[in-house]
Amino acid sequence: MPPYPPTWEQSVLAAVLAGPPGTVASHRSAARLHGLRGCRSDLVEITCRRWRRAQRPFVVHESLAHDGRDTVVVGGIPATDISRTIVDLGAVMYPDAIGRALDEARRRGQVNLGAVERRLEERAARGRNGITVVRGLIDERQGRLLTSTGFEDLLLQVIERHGLPRPELQWSVVDRGFTAFLDFAYPSSLVAIEADSEEYHLDLETFHGDRARQNRLSLLGWTFLRYTGRHLRNEPRTVARQIATALGIDF
Repeated sequence: MPPYPPTWEQSVLAAVLAGPPGTVASHRSAARLHGLRGCRSDLVEITCRRWRRAQRPFVVHESLAHDGRDTVVVGGIPATDISRTIVDLGAVMYPDAIGRALDEARRRGQVNLGAVERRLEERAARGRNGITVVRGLIDERQGRLLTSTGFEDLLLQVIERHGLPRPELQWSVVDRGFTAFLDFAYPSSLVAIEADSEEYHLDLETFHGDRARQNRLSLLGWTFLRYTGRHLRNEPRTVARQIATALGIDF
């Protein structure tokens, strides 16, 4: 009776054991072991310092910079940890897919942006592939493309380009001991515009506090419009139309 073919996990472990000491499952294999969203590749990928064999039935990434601190054991298989895995994926996967995997890992509490960024900086100093891809994903989620000044400039450009009235900036609302500051406000129309970023919403304490604040302001009659930098860059006319509608202006 012929032997059963090895499972994918057995193939990964065999590849790791075939390499020199310190070899780990990495890239798409590590992503699948960690259960990252959208990472179900059947490829077997490993990282080691040097590979001497000319032929192998799997993908080998040589790295003299591999650090044992990057290694965890998943299902009995040594693999790169999640933050290192995310950085490595920048060289082998499309940005949207990496972003979805990163977001899911963050929602599960498996990793945070700070850890990925620290690993990214360590790898960037050594000139690794895919650094730019992952840096862009981190910047988008940290709101670094949406600094208060950057978002303000984008929003005011949209407003001025479409002939809308200029809002008040950092408008304060005070009501019986309650004080809130609005990023952009049209006080006479009770319309507020606020900047959003994904990192902001994945902070649960901030998320819940923001909802309580918005509910209080809504009861005072305020209408909220929330936008990201992507909205302002990619859908400026839609943004302008929505602002005009909220203000009761023909567009």
